[in-house]
Amino acid sequence: MDHREQHILQGLTADLLTEDVGDPPVEAFAPAAQRLPDYVEHAEGVPQSGALTAEVIVVEHESLVQKVQKAHDELAALESFCLGIVEQVKKSRTEIDELVTLIRGEASAAFIEVQKRSLMLDRLKRLCEGVTHEFQGT
Repeated sequence: MDHREQHILQGLTADLLTEDVGDPPVEAFAPAAQRLPDYVEHAEGVPQSGALTAEVIVVEHESLVQKVQKAHDELAALESFCLGIVEQVKKSRTEIDELVTLIRGEASAAFIEVQKRSLMLDRLKRLCEGVTHEFQGT
């Protein structure tokens, strides 16, 4: 709790002990820098102690709201960063899928070519063996 809040609470304690019906308007005691949020306003006839207590509560809640909003903003930035990473991962996966397809295509072509050449070599070998047999037989 900061010095200003301690001062307000000390004032509240004193007010509770010496409740005075003729209190000046609340606005006279509210710090100029401390404006109430738009969603609250002091009701008429509220004693100073109640008004100041309500102000402290709303200020504390607004402080919490600011922290929560900051966390929200940080999460939004993190979300944006993560979405960028996810998009990059998707792009990389697509490129990898294309590369896999290309490699498999080349492997298939090489497989077919090796088999064709193997058949050709086998035919050539048989041809050579036949020619060799013919020359050896004569």
